[in-house]
Amino acid sequence: MPNPIELCLEDLDAAEGTPEYLQCVAREGGEPGLAVDEGGRILWEDGASAAFDLWVSQDEKLMLERRERAAEVVVSRGGRSLSAPCGKPVILRDQDFVTIASRRYRIHVHGLAAEVHPPAPLFRKALAALAAAAALGSAACTTAQADPPKGADAGEIQVRPHPPKVAAPRPPPEPVRPDGGTPSTRLVK
Repeated sequence: MPNPIELCLEDLDAAEGTPEYLQCVAREGGEPGLAVDEGGRILWEDGASAAFDLWVSQDEKLMLERRERAAEVVVSRGGRSLSAPCGKPVILRDQDFVTIASRRYRIHVHGLAAEVHPPAPLFRKALAALAAAAALGSAACTTAQADPPKGADAGEIQVRPHPPKVAAPRPPPEPVRPDGGTPSTRLVK
């Protein structure tokens, strides 16, 4: 199963007195977790009114999946923008922008999460400490979001038509008999 990803959602339109940053964790696909409603409110494990979900794919990429009949969700990166199609996940990278209605968020991907937790406000002092810790231990977190590609596709925003959300469970191994066979193996004499 893929590992959860630690991220911050920076609310670029935060009202005065409300936190600009929310420290969040995106779970593997198929698990209820992080979502955003049409008004830009962050949801946790209660996505009934969600416009889009944020989750982790099998190859440990952060995905945004717009729900059917949800308001337009726009992903922006490097001067390019894409209206996220319904039901087709879009790969998000560190520093991408997501816009829904009049709310804009910048995505800060910190790497693999040590634990799954609900969104929590993150204030500037804590953010500085998190950034310093991420800089020191970034080698351990590189599998979650590899360096962005260089060249012509550096700003390309990828949509995946049919990514697997959760790996199929593996069948349990068959027990081995003392003669080296398994219960499904017939001995023929």
